[in-house]
Amino acid sequence: MNKFLLLLSLISIFGYSQNNFKPCSIILKDGVKKNGLVNYVKTRNTPQEFKFKSSIEAEIEILDSTEVVSVAISDITKFVFRKNIEVSFESKNLSNTNNNNVKFINKFVEVLVDGEYSLCNYSDNQYEKFYYFGSDLKLNSLKTKMFYGKDEKLMVAEEYKTVLITNLSNNNLEIINEIKNTRLNSSDLSKLFYIINKKDLSILKAKNNDGFLNINLTPDINFMSFKSSNVDFSKKTLFNIGTELEYVLPYYNNLFSIELIPSISIYKNEGVYFNPIPDYVVETTDSNGTSFIYYYDVNNGKKAFFKSTTFSMPFNLKIYPLNKKVKVYISTTLFNLFSYGKAKINFEYESSFDHNFIPPFYGFFEIGGSYKRFGFSLKKLRKFETQSQYFDGYAFSLKYNLYFDLYTA
Repeated sequence: MNKFLLLLSLISIFGYSQNNFKPCSIILKDGVKKNGLVNYVKTRNTPQEFKFKSSIEAEIEILDSTEVVSVAISDITKFVFRKNIEVSFESKNLSNTNNNNVKFINKFVEVLVDGEYSLCNYSDNQYEKFYYFGSDLKLNSLKTKMFYGKDEKLMVAEEYKTVLITNLSNNNLEIINEIKNTRLNSSDLSKLFYIINKKDLSILKAKNNDGFLNINLTPDINFMSFKSSNVDFSKKTLFNIGTELEYVLPYYNNLFSIELIPSISIYKNEGVYFNPIPDYVVETTDSNGTSFIYYYDVNNGKKAFFKSTTFSMPFNLKIYPLNKKVKVYISTTLFNLFSYGKAKINFEYESSFDHNFIPPFYGFFEIGGSYKRFGFSLKKLRKFETQSQYFDGYAFSLKYNLYFDLYTA
């Protein structure tokens, strides 16, 4: 838990402290145009103030809606200040209009697609809404309405599709079909408005950063200490192999990711069994009639052999404080989604039997880095300890990137 809280703190520190200044053009309320650099990282909420510098060496100015009409960030996005933006919670009962909570706010909106018909978005901790406007610059809300049908099943009325077909399709069957298949999200709507404005979709694909998928092959060398069933298996070097299925999130310039790590581990070792507690007692009497009690454990001092196979699937959170050509990351296991294994133990010259404890290789804290398709990390394996069992260790992991998709929607 402490490592998890540390990761959340680092996400906050690195996320909010990143200075990523991009070329921009700003129009002030008095009509003056300023060119320079603005700090921009992609976040869920629409920014309402901007860190601006006239040059790399200049001091930072904080600009907001009291001074700014629009902020255009070159080849990335644009923000414009609009008044009377409609935001609302839709009622779940079409017949009960009193439950509609409609508000009008004055905020910056993000222009996702600029053209004859422009698509824009506003998002905060309470609302996420999409709008479009044409040459009259009037914002038209795109929305759905939820309600319960006669059988109490929750229904969704996709009002935005009717609005778009009526106002933007020009009875073009191809566009109408596109609208009917468009979901109310940034990716689908942006594609639709590129088609409506006859823009090149390859530009949209290059522009979007909706996160991306990594698939890495990960052979590990583990160095472990393992005790169980009164056997100290001492330190052991273990090889295991797995994959990392990682989704790098788009926020804060791909600062953090989540990953699923299916892996298989095969553990073999031997040690000497030592049990300081008697298993049973034998009482004898010598020729003088004196009684003696002997304590026996028939396996005490014997060599024990242990073998296990474990399949596990940890779920990890990872952050990238350095995310350039050379990437540096910190990762920790939040929980183990699935784990299954079998183990056997036997004493020398005796048949084996199933064992109820399997080395838990599935939890770790990791520090590593990568360059192009190759990576390396050091893992601190999660410690396990009870009165009779103990597991601890660390691992070196090599990584090879099998696949990455920069434009996963």
